[in-house]
Amino acid sequence: MRTPGDANPEQPLDAIFGSVAVVRVLRELSDGEAHAPSYLAQRTNISRPAVRDALIRLERFHIVVRVGEGRVVLYRVNDNHPLMRRLIKLFRAEAKLESDLDDA
Repeated sequence: MRTPGDANPEQPLDAIFGSVAVVRVLRELSDGEAHAPSYLAQRTNISRPAVRDALIRLERFHIVVRVGEGRVVLYRVNDNHPLMRRLIKLFRAEAKLESDLDDA
């Protein structure tokens, strides 16, 4: 029996995007740069543990990749992931809409 937190294998996006933290982290990483978890926590206004959990989830699905080792570990989007181009377009459209609404 599945619990509400279990991902349906037929709906993998639920498992990938199952939290606000994941979406906010992805939104910040969609700039194409590599960022430290501490930077992402500050920019997203999400706790470091929540950012870490989001990065672990995104890394598990190969949406983000780790850059560096040891004490200096950064994360960036995996440009080869089939969802990334579409997600980047979506985040840009979201930013434009927000800007247009601010101008109105």
